[in-house]
Amino acid sequence: MLGAVAGLVLSAAAVGAQQQEVTQVAEADFGLGTGPDDTPLFPVITPDPGQATADVPDVYARGCQVAVEDTEVVPCLSESATTGDISVAVVGDSKIAQWLPALDAIAVEQGWQLTSYTKSGCAFSSATQTVGDDTYPECVTWNEELEGLLVGAEPDFIVTSGVVSQAVDGDGKSQEAMSAGYVEKWNTMGELGIPVVVISDTPQPEPGVTPYECVAENMDNPNEACSWPSDGGSGSDTLLAAVDQVPTATYLDMNQFVCQQDVCSPVYRNVLTYRQGSHITVTFVELLRETLADQLVPAVEASLS
Repeated sequence: MLGAVAGLVLSAAAVGAQQQEVTQVAEADFGLGTGPDDTPLFPVITPDPGQATADVPDVYARGCQVAVEDTEVVPCLSESATTGDISVAVVGDSKIAQWLPALDAIAVEQGWQLTSYTKSGCAFSSATQTVGDDTYPECVTWNEELEGLLVGAEPDFIVTSGVVSQAVDGDGKSQEAMSAGYVEKWNTMGELGIPVVVISDTPQPEPGVTPYECVAENMDNPNEACSWPSDGGSGSDTLLAAVDQVPTATYLDMNQFVCQQDVCSPVYRNVLTYRQGSHITVTFVELLRETLADQLVPAVEASLS
Protein backbone atom coordinates (compact mmCIF):
# COMPACT_ATOMS: atom_id res chain seq x y z
CA MET A 1 0.00 0.00 0.00
CA LEU A 2 1.22 3.51 -0.82
CA GLY A 3 2.27 5.53 2.19
CA ALA A 4 0.91 9.06 2.66
CA VAL A 5 4.44 10.44 2.49
CA ALA A 6 5.12 8.80 -0.83
CA GLY A 7 3.01 11.32 -2.72
CA LEU A 8 4.42 14.43 -1.08
CA VAL A 9 7.51 14.83 -3.25
CA LEU A 10 7.16 15.37 -6.98
CA SER A 11 9.80 16.02 -9.56
CA ALA A 12 9.66 19.45 -11.20
CA ALA A 13 8.61 17.80 -14.45
CA ALA A 14 5.76 15.93 -12.76
CA VAL A 15 4.52 19.09 -11.05
CA GLY A 16 4.63 21.00 -14.31
CA ALA A 17 2.75 18.30 -16.18
CA GLN A 18 0.13 18.09 -13.46
CA GLN A 19 -0.40 21.87 -13.41
CA GLN A 20 -0.75 21.89 -17.19
CA GLU A 21 -3.40 19.17 -17.02
CA VAL A 22 -5.35 21.07 -14.36
CA THR A 23 -5.19 24.22 -16.51
CA GLN A 24 -6.51 22.24 -19.45
CA VAL A 25 -9.51 21.13 -17.39
CA ALA A 26 -10.24 24.75 -16.44
CA GLU A 27 -9.82 26.05 -19.97
CA ALA A 28 -12.00 23.31 -21.41
CA ASP A 29 -14.88 24.55 -19.19
CA PHE A 30 -15.88 21.04 -18.23
CA GLY A 31 -18.40 20.84 -15.47
CA LEU A 32 -20.71 18.32 -13.93
CA GLY A 33 -23.54 17.71 -16.32
CA THR A 34 -21.43 18.73 -19.35
CA GLY A 35 -21.31 15.85 -21.78
CA PRO A 36 -21.79 12.17 -21.00
CA ASP A 37 -20.86 11.40 -17.41
CA ASP A 38 -18.66 8.52 -18.52
CA THR A 39 -16.56 10.57 -20.95
CA PRO A 40 -12.98 10.60 -19.60
CA LEU A 41 -11.36 14.00 -19.36
CA PHE A 42 -7.87 12.47 -19.32
CA PRO A 43 -6.39 9.34 -20.89
CA VAL A 44 -5.32 8.16 -17.42
CA ILE A 45 -6.45 8.86 -13.86
CA THR A 46 -5.29 12.41 -13.03
CA PRO A 47 -3.57 13.26 -10.78
CA ASP A 48 -1.78 9.96 -10.45
CA PRO A 49 -2.77 8.42 -7.09
CA GLY A 50 0.89 8.51 -6.06
CA GLN A 51 0.83 12.29 -6.51
CA ALA A 52 -2.55 12.96 -4.90
CA THR A 53 -1.19 14.64 -1.79
CA ALA A 54 0.63 17.21 -3.94
CA ASP A 55 -2.52 18.28 -5.82
CA VAL A 56 -3.22 21.10 -3.37
CA PRO A 57 -4.07 24.82 -3.62
CA ASP A 58 -1.15 27.23 -3.87
CA VAL A 59 -1.98 28.80 -0.49
CA TYR A 60 0.45 26.30 1.04
CA ALA A 61 3.35 27.14 -1.27
CA ARG A 62 2.66 30.86 -0.82
CA GLY A 63 2.70 30.59 2.97
CA CYS A 64 -0.90 31.74 3.25
CA GLN A 65 -2.22 28.85 5.35
CA VAL A 66 -1.45 29.67 9.01
CA ALA A 67 -0.03 26.71 10.96
CA VAL A 68 -1.66 25.27 14.07
CA GLU A 69 0.88 26.82 16.45
CA ASP A 70 0.68 30.33 14.94
CA THR A 71 -1.82 33.11 15.62
CA GLU A 72 -0.89 35.82 13.13
CA VAL A 73 -3.58 36.54 10.56
CA VAL A 74 -2.10 36.39 7.06
CA PRO A 75 -4.21 38.19 4.43
CA CYS A 76 -3.45 36.58 1.08
CA LEU A 77 -4.52 38.58 -1.96
CA SER A 78 -5.29 36.46 -4.99
CA GLU A 79 -2.59 36.56 -7.65
CA SER A 80 -5.22 36.86 -10.39
CA ALA A 81 -8.44 38.27 -8.85
CA THR A 82 -6.72 41.48 -7.76
CA THR A 83 -9.14 44.22 -8.82
CA GLY A 84 -12.86 44.75 -8.82
CA ASP A 85 -15.70 46.74 -7.34
CA ILE A 86 -16.76 43.80 -5.15
CA SER A 87 -14.40 42.29 -2.59
CA VAL A 88 -14.69 38.77 -1.19
CA ALA A 89 -12.98 37.36 1.88
CA VAL A 90 -12.46 33.58 1.90
CA VAL A 91 -12.20 32.65 5.55
CA GLY A 92 -11.69 29.52 7.67
CA ASP A 93 -9.85 26.21 7.73
CA SER A 94 -8.47 23.93 5.03
CA LYS A 95 -11.98 22.88 3.99
CA ILE A 96 -12.60 26.34 2.53
CA ALA A 97 -9.00 26.62 1.33
CA GLN A 98 -9.57 23.55 -0.87
CA TRP A 99 -12.11 25.57 -2.91
CA LEU A 100 -9.76 28.49 -3.57
CA PRO A 101 -8.74 27.44 -7.10
CA ALA A 102 -12.39 27.53 -8.16
CA LEU A 103 -13.26 30.59 -6.09
CA ASP A 104 -10.31 32.45 -7.57
CA ALA A 105 -11.38 31.64 -11.14
CA ILE A 106 -14.97 32.65 -10.38
CA ALA A 107 -13.75 35.92 -8.87
CA VAL A 108 -11.81 36.70 -12.05
CA GLU A 109 -14.89 35.94 -14.18
CA GLN A 110 -17.14 38.11 -12.00
CA GLY A 111 -14.71 40.98 -11.49
CA TRP A 112 -14.35 40.39 -7.74
CA GLN A 113 -11.25 41.10 -5.67
CA LEU A 114 -10.43 38.03 -3.56
CA THR A 115 -8.44 37.80 -0.34
CA SER A 116 -8.09 34.61 1.71
CA TYR A 117 -7.59 34.23 5.45
CA THR A 118 -7.09 30.58 6.40
CA LYS A 119 -5.66 28.64 9.32
CA SER A 120 -5.15 24.92 9.79
CA GLY A 121 -8.01 23.27 11.69
CA CYS A 122 -9.56 26.61 12.63
CA ALA A 123 -13.05 27.52 11.47
CA PHE A 124 -14.46 31.07 11.52
CA SER A 125 -16.19 30.74 14.89
CA SER A 126 -15.90 32.30 18.34
CA ALA A 127 -16.22 28.86 19.96
CA THR A 128 -13.26 27.20 21.67
CA GLN A 129 -12.20 24.59 19.14
CA THR A 130 -9.87 21.65 19.70
CA VAL A 131 -6.93 19.93 18.04
CA GLY A 132 -7.26 16.26 18.84
CA ASP A 133 -8.05 16.11 22.54
CA ASP A 134 -6.47 19.48 23.34
CA THR A 135 -8.07 22.91 23.35
CA TYR A 136 -6.93 25.21 20.56
CA PRO A 137 -6.22 28.66 22.06
CA GLU A 138 -4.26 29.72 18.98
CA CYS A 139 -7.49 29.38 17.01
CA VAL A 140 -9.39 31.57 19.47
CA THR A 141 -6.70 34.26 19.24
CA TRP A 142 -6.56 34.04 15.45
CA ASN A 143 -10.35 34.40 15.18
CA GLU A 144 -10.35 37.43 17.47
CA GLU A 145 -7.68 39.14 15.40
CA LEU A 146 -9.36 38.10 12.17
CA GLU A 147 -12.64 39.68 13.19
CA GLY A 148 -10.93 43.00 13.82
CA LEU A 149 -9.16 42.82 10.49
CA LEU A 150 -12.39 42.02 8.62
CA VAL A 151 -14.18 44.90 10.33
CA GLY A 152 -11.46 47.19 9.02
CA ALA A 153 -11.25 45.63 5.55
CA GLU A 154 -15.05 45.69 5.05
CA PRO A 155 -15.32 42.98 2.37
CA ASP A 156 -18.60 42.93 0.48
CA PHE A 157 -19.14 39.30 1.42
CA ILE A 158 -17.46 36.31 3.05
CA VAL A 159 -17.22 32.70 1.87
CA THR A 160 -16.49 30.05 4.46
CA SER A 161 -16.79 26.36 5.36
CA GLY A 162 -15.45 24.11 8.10
CA VAL A 163 -14.80 20.52 9.11
CA VAL A 164 -15.27 21.05 12.85
CA SER A 165 -18.53 19.63 14.17
CA GLN A 166 -18.19 20.29 17.91
CA ALA A 167 -16.56 22.79 20.25
CA VAL A 168 -15.77 22.92 23.96
CA ASP A 169 -18.93 23.02 26.08
CA GLY A 170 -18.30 22.84 29.80
CA ASP A 171 -16.41 19.65 30.52
CA GLY A 172 -17.19 18.17 27.12
CA LYS A 173 -17.93 19.19 23.54
CA SER A 174 -21.15 19.82 21.65
CA GLN A 175 -22.46 20.76 18.22
CA GLU A 176 -24.55 23.49 19.86
CA ALA A 177 -21.42 25.22 21.16
CA MET A 178 -19.78 25.18 17.74
CA SER A 179 -22.91 26.43 15.99
CA ALA A 180 -23.29 29.20 18.56
CA GLY A 181 -19.74 30.29 17.79
CA TYR A 182 -20.53 30.45 14.08
CA VAL A 183 -23.72 32.38 14.77
CA GLU A 184 -21.87 34.96 16.86
CA LYS A 185 -19.21 35.62 14.21
CA TRP A 186 -21.61 35.63 11.27
CA ASN A 187 -24.13 37.89 13.02
CA THR A 188 -21.33 40.34 13.81
CA MET A 189 -20.47 40.43 10.12
CA GLY A 190 -24.14 40.71 9.16
CA GLU A 191 -24.64 43.71 11.42
CA LEU A 192 -21.85 45.40 9.46
CA GLY A 193 -23.59 44.62 6.18
CA ILE A 194 -21.27 41.73 5.31
CA PRO A 195 -23.24 38.59 4.35
CA VAL A 196 -21.72 35.12 4.68
CA VAL A 197 -21.96 32.34 2.10
CA VAL A 198 -21.32 28.91 3.60
CA ILE A 199 -20.17 25.90 1.54
CA SER A 200 -20.96 22.41 2.83
CA ASP A 201 -18.13 20.36 4.30
CA THR A 202 -16.96 17.64 1.91
CA PRO A 203 -17.78 14.07 3.05
CA GLN A 204 -15.34 11.97 5.02
CA PRO A 205 -13.93 8.72 3.56
CA GLU A 206 -14.78 5.57 5.46
CA PRO A 207 -12.66 4.99 8.58
CA GLY A 208 -9.31 3.39 7.85
CA VAL A 209 -9.62 3.90 4.08
CA THR A 210 -7.49 6.33 2.07
CA PRO A 211 -9.23 6.72 -1.31
CA TYR A 212 -6.13 7.44 -3.40
CA GLU A 213 -4.34 4.42 -1.92
CA CYS A 214 -7.34 2.23 -2.73
CA VAL A 215 -7.37 3.59 -6.29
CA ALA A 216 -3.65 2.85 -6.67
CA GLU A 217 -4.36 -0.78 -5.80
CA ASN A 218 -7.42 -1.00 -8.06
CA MET A 219 -6.55 1.02 -11.17
CA ASP A 220 -8.70 -1.16 -13.43
CA ASN A 221 -11.89 -0.79 -11.38
CA PRO A 222 -11.40 2.02 -8.83
CA ASN A 223 -15.02 3.01 -8.38
CA GLU A 224 -16.26 -0.54 -8.03
CA ALA A 225 -13.60 -1.28 -5.43
CA CYS A 226 -13.28 2.03 -3.61
CA SER A 227 -16.56 4.01 -3.63
CA TRP A 228 -18.29 4.67 -0.31
CA PRO A 229 -21.61 6.11 0.95
CA SER A 230 -21.56 9.83 1.66
CA ASP A 231 -21.76 10.90 5.30
CA GLY A 232 -22.64 14.45 4.26
CA GLY A 233 -19.43 15.88 5.73
CA SER A 234 -18.63 15.96 9.43
CA GLY A 235 -18.99 19.74 9.65
CA SER A 236 -22.04 20.21 7.42
CA ASP A 237 -24.82 19.74 9.99
CA THR A 238 -23.15 22.21 12.34
CA LEU A 239 -22.73 24.76 9.55
CA LEU A 240 -26.34 24.34 8.43
CA ALA A 241 -27.65 24.67 12.00
CA ALA A 242 -25.84 28.00 12.25
CA VAL A 243 -27.04 29.23 8.86
CA ASP A 244 -30.62 28.61 9.97
CA GLN A 245 -30.06 31.12 12.80
CA VAL A 246 -28.38 33.88 10.77
CA PRO A 247 -30.60 35.82 8.34
CA THR A 248 -27.57 37.14 6.42
CA ALA A 249 -26.04 33.68 5.85
CA THR A 250 -26.64 31.40 2.85
CA TYR A 251 -25.84 27.69 2.60
CA LEU A 252 -24.56 26.06 -0.59
CA ASP A 253 -24.78 22.26 -0.76
CA MET A 254 -21.89 21.18 -2.98
CA ASN A 255 -21.97 17.61 -1.70
CA GLN A 256 -24.70 16.69 -4.15
CA PHE A 257 -22.01 17.15 -6.81
CA VAL A 258 -18.96 15.95 -4.88
CA CYS A 259 -20.73 12.68 -4.07
CA GLN A 260 -23.51 12.24 -6.60
CA GLN A 261 -26.59 10.32 -5.47
CA ASP A 262 -24.98 10.06 -2.02
CA VAL A 263 -22.14 7.88 -3.29
CA CYS A 264 -18.56 9.17 -3.17
CA SER A 265 -16.56 7.93 -6.15
CA PRO A 266 -12.77 8.21 -5.93
CA VAL A 267 -12.56 8.71 -9.69
CA TYR A 268 -14.89 10.81 -11.83
CA ARG A 269 -14.27 10.83 -15.60
CA ASN A 270 -10.62 9.90 -14.92
CA VAL A 271 -10.27 12.71 -12.35
CA LEU A 272 -9.03 11.55 -8.95
CA THR A 273 -11.44 13.19 -6.52
CA TYR A 274 -9.84 12.87 -3.06
CA ARG A 275 -6.43 13.60 -1.56
CA GLN A 276 -5.53 13.93 2.17
CA GLY A 277 -8.33 13.08 4.59
CA SER A 278 -11.65 14.46 3.38
CA HIS A 279 -10.09 17.07 1.08
CA ILE A 280 -10.71 16.98 -2.64
CA THR A 281 -8.01 17.42 -5.27
CA VAL A 282 -7.37 20.68 -7.08
CA THR A 283 -8.11 18.87 -10.33
CA PHE A 284 -11.57 17.91 -9.07
CA VAL A 285 -12.14 21.42 -7.70
CA GLU A 286 -11.36 22.82 -11.15
CA LEU A 287 -13.91 20.44 -12.62
CA LEU A 288 -16.51 21.66 -10.13
CA ARG A 289 -15.84 25.34 -10.82
CA GLU A 290 -18.83 26.02 -13.09
CA THR A 291 -21.13 24.07 -10.80
CA LEU A 292 -19.97 26.11 -7.82
CA ALA A 293 -20.39 29.34 -9.80
CA ASP A 294 -23.96 28.36 -10.68
CA GLN A 295 -24.78 28.33 -6.96
CA LEU A 296 -22.42 31.00 -5.63
CA VAL A 297 -23.02 33.86 -8.04
CA PRO A 298 -26.84 33.99 -7.60
CA ALA A 299 -26.39 33.66 -3.82
CA VAL A 300 -24.00 36.61 -3.78
CA GLU A 301 -26.20 38.71 -6.04
CA ALA A 302 -29.21 38.03 -3.80
CA SER A 303 -27.32 38.82 -0.61
CA LEU A 304 -25.97 42.10 -1.99
CA SER A 305 -29.24 43.30 -3.54
